[in-house]
Amino acid sequence: MVQAIQGKKKIGRIKIDPNIKLCEPSPQIVETVIGNSKSNIFDEAKDEWKFQYVLFEDAEGFSGICDLCGNVHLKYCFVIYNPYTEKTLNVGSHCIIRFKLLKGNVDAETGTIMVNNFLKLQKHISIVQGLIKEMMNECVDARSYQLFIESLERILQYHNIKDPTIDQLGEICFGDRWEGQKRYLYKRDRLHKLWYERASIKMIRAKGIKFKALTEKDIYWGKNRTGNHVHLTLAGRSSAFKTDHIADE
Repeated sequence: MVQAIQGKKKIGRIKIDPNIKLCEPSPQIVETVIGNSKSNIFDEAKDEWKFQYVLFEDAEGFSGICDLCGNVHLKYCFVIYNPYTEKTLNVGSHCIIRFKLLKGNVDAETGTIMVNNFLKLQKHISIVQGLIKEMMNECVDARSYQLFIESLERILQYHNIKDPTIDQLGEICFGDRWEGQKRYLYKRDRLHKLWYERASIKMIRAKGIKFKALTEKDIYWGKNRTGNHVHLTLAGRSSAFKTDHIADE
């Protein structure tokens, strides 16, 4: 399950050092990765892991300690998930890049691209899930619909999905709530229209009020929720998603 960002800080505040150098993992790192993986060979074990979500220092459950290198000064960490063992690790971006964790992370440049693309994905997930309630209305704000579609397109592009099924759209838009929502025919039909019948969507604009163009910055993402996290079930555990990715935007 891939969750949206947890904590109040915004993605734009995360900076990845472009000069990170690759290095050999210490015995402690090798032991930690193998001990939480299916394979007992480090180069195979590290390919089993997937991004899950980003955790900021003000979020519930944040420890500030990297499970790999032991750094105790993390301001945020990436939670990675192993679908074979169902284990998670809290790691810093430097460790992900330096030790070539995750499938497709073959060098420092590629690792940096993967981390940055994942951060962009989290932003778009938060936008889509923040707007889906409004999108279920018969008439929607034109600016909101445009932003919704643009973010949804980026998410699908990230997962190399050209013709999404209704269940894939539902999991993106509703997260794990989709399990309880997918039986409603109206919502399934509405998702189909939002994506495949865009010309049929009724849009409105408030009269007499001049609005500035709505941008991604107008959506507040990353709320520190303790009981109702915004999240997205994707390739890690969902049968609706069977794709891997690496492409940059």
